[in-house]
Amino acid sequence: MRVFKSLNCILCKKPFVPIANQPRSPRHLNCGLAMCHECFEKEESLEKDERKHQCDSEICFDNPNFAYFLIEVLSSDYLMLSPILGGYLLVKPFKLPECTICQDEYSHEGEKSSRALNCNHVLCTECYLKRRVEDEEEEGEMYTITCPLCDDSFGESAFGDSKRDRLQDFLKELPKMTQQLEDMEEAGQRFCDKCAKVDSISEMFHCNECTLKLCGTCSYKKHRQHVTMVLLQEEVNQVSDKLREVSIGVINTYDLLFPDLHKELHGDIEGFKQKLLDKERALMNVLTFEDLKKKRDKCTKLKTDFEMCSEEYIPHLRKYDTMIKELIQSLDDDPL
Repeated sequence: MRVFKSLNCILCKKPFVPIANQPRSPRHLNCGLAMCHECFEKEESLEKDERKHQCDSEICFDNPNFAYFLIEVLSSDYLMLSPILGGYLLVKPFKLPECTICQDEYSHEGEKSSRALNCNHVLCTECYLKRRVEDEEEEGEMYTITCPLCDDSFGESAFGDSKRDRLQDFLKELPKMTQQLEDMEEAGQRFCDKCAKVDSISEMFHCNECTLKLCGTCSYKKHRQHVTMVLLQEEVNQVSDKLREVSIGVINTYDLLFPDLHKELHGDIEGFKQKLLDKERALMNVLTFEDLKKKRDKCTKLKTDFEMCSEEYIPHLRKYDTMIKELIQSLDDDPL
């Protein structure tokens, strides 16, 4: 079972916690990686050549802030920490975080890739490039950017345009984690909401009081005083309710549409008939034979066109009626 590597410390490999000021809280390095607060403090106290973490950045440990963008991800209910696997699992389809400025979803690459500021708040790269201001007093290409969340301002060089952060790494891992979740659910397996153990839905339970999915062990140890049911039955009920809700919506759309269309169509046919009869009745007022032939031919063509479009429509209507009857018959034949 795969866990998110981007949500673990790069040194001790232990998973981060979703809170600041704790030993396992995430700290963002200026090289773009992240380590826990405990490892960060140890590494920062050492000379560069003594550190376990070696990179090209000369200011790797200069960021004093916690990685709030990671804490926000870790705090979501889409993830669950598995003590057994030593990392975070994806337990629900993840809603991608959005840029504070443009509200577009982040990507792990391109103009919508995340860009962590020195305060460790995040913008998309496109908004970052638009908001930064060139600092004319500094030598070289230097820019100033003001964070829209905390109003702190920072100076950065143009060489940092492709700067990475751990949120990009998380988003890069997300497709495979999503596929893992989909494969697991398709196989009839679920995570226990208490211990994150994976088990078959036929072997798990649903606590009606806590609305949790539980493995047999957690159900017995922590919820045996509660009313529970086999998880398979709970999911059967949910699937049945959801299918009926969607079916009612789809079928009612056409059930309401066709009578209105036929009513409107009937009115249009009546309107066409009356106008055509009026035109034909008006033939009695023509004064020349040429005018009579011209108007007669026009009325005849209109009548012929009406008959042609009606004949084209009728087979489609009959085919539709036949297909509906076949669908009804398939339902009658189905042992369900």
